[in-house]
Amino acid sequence: MRTQAPGGIGFFLGFVLAAATTFFVIAAGAASQPVLSVVALVAVVDLIALISTAGARWPPRSSGGACTRDSCSASSAS
Repeated sequence: MRTQAPGGIGFFLGFVLAAATTFFVIAAGAASQPVLSVVALVAVVDLIALISTAGARWPPRSSGGACTRDSCSASSAS
């Protein structure tokens, strides 16, 4: 069973990664080429969307039973 990051972590993680990415891109000399900054930030946004969406889509839609956050019916618990 995989451990997923909770959906609420996306904002905090996105903020930290976007700030760090901006710092490193500017330090690497991309201030004269803003396209590199945009490409780096798009990669960060895509990564955060991928990580936080997995945690936000609980339960899976193909579970086959009526589920709540804490419990599922007997048909989907097997």
